[in-house]
Amino acid sequence: MVILGEKLQDTTALAILDQLSGSENPKTIIMVMSAKSSHAYIKDFVDAGATDFVVKPFSLPKVILRIEVLLEEKWWEARPWSEMQVCGKLDSPMAAVRPDIT
Repeated sequence: MVILGEKLQDTTALAILDQLSGSENPKTIIMVMSAKSSHAYIKDFVDAGATDFVVKPFSLPKVILRIEVLLEEKWWEARPWSEMQVCGKLDSPMAAVRPDIT
């Protein structure tokens, strides 16, 4: 997972997204954080490959929850059914990842 601020010392988040889009691992989770919140601005980042966009200021507990959800979703997508072992009742994909969620 990569978390980017909008402006970086020698480059921009959009430039890094552009580099990552050509990488060997296209499933990298990328979260961008910015104080700008216009629809067009956010769309530029999503179109460039950002998985999520967080507008500053933000609630840290909410961002942590979003990160957990993104990581769990990617973990679930990355596992072929043949590798999964399920014991007992399984109501949702998250029950396999985190048994405390049912």
